[in-house]
Amino acid sequence: MQNVLTPTGGLLFLVVYGAIMIGLTAWVGRGHKRDKAEFLLASRSIGVLPGAMSIAASWIWAPALFIASQMAYERGIAGLFWFTFPNVMSLVLFAPLALKIRRSLPHGYTLPQFMRIKHGRGVHVLYLIQFFGLQICSFAVQILAGSVLIQAITGLSFYVVALILVLTALTYSVMGGIRASVTTDFLQMSLILSISAVTVPWVLLKAGGLSAVAAGLGGHMGDIPNLFDPWVATLSAFQLP
Repeated sequence: MQNVLTPTGGLLFLVVYGAIMIGLTAWVGRGHKRDKAEFLLASRSIGVLPGAMSIAASWIWAPALFIASQMAYERGIAGLFWFTFPNVMSLVLFAPLALKIRRSLPHGYTLPQFMRIKHGRGVHVLYLIQFFGLQICSFAVQILAGSVLIQAITGLSFYVVALILVLTALTYSVMGGIRASVTTDFLQMSLILSISAVTVPWVLLKAGGLSAVAAGLGGHMGDIPNLFDPWVATLSAFQLP
């Protein structure tokens, strides 16, 4: 694969990206009180739109992009639906539970904290193990995917790219806490939406228009016109090939 950018250009891109993210979070965080509530919960002042954009950006992580594309290509619209629908429903089902937890613990910080109050230290420890393990795996796969992609288009060393990405995320997170994460998520989701608004119609046009898309709705693995195909639902639930 031919590099889109030179290693120098790639390094410059990463430095500019890091400077924008760190500078943006520093600007947004100015004037806010530096305490635990601000660092962990942005003083409980995150609005609906920034919060929704942050959740959406966090939900669109590397495996979701890869697997959604794979399911759509192999199993058509049924595959895409059965990958997307459970992910959306998990948020819908969690929403009333989150509101209930917030009413029960209005000055709390985390779900493990709520579990400790309700069920004791043992359950709290189990939740912490699960949360830490999930966060480590999630962070690792994001850095892995981003580093491999940037390495492919720039020729930079995978380890150099990974180090820069880790240091960038760590710097703005330490500086601004959750407000910094929400701010960068908002920017990233805005970029996703704006770029998609241009690239999706362009790709659709290059692919042959709506007729080409309609012809591929059954998927590469065969004609699967039934959106609720139980075979596709089962395989997609377990993400099996």
